Amino acid sequence: DKYDFILEEGDYLSIFYRGSYSQSKSYFTFIRDYALANNYTFSNPPCELYHIDNRYTDVEDEYITEVQLHVTK
Repeated sequence: DKYDFILEEGDYLSIFYRGSYSQSKSYFTFIRDYALANNYTFSNPPCELYHIDNRYTDVEDEYITEVQLHVTK
């Protein structure tokens, strides 16, 4: 089987947001800046997990997206 990506084991910073996917870039920046300010290191870009998306609802305000960043202290 082929995979889009491998989710590494370890510690992650995570943030959830509701609404349009157009917000993702600002949440990527937020989580990256938080990691840097708190002396976390990371080597991979953040990833998005769609908990509620257009497969479940046509109402963007109901979308729930999680942004995760794999970190080490």
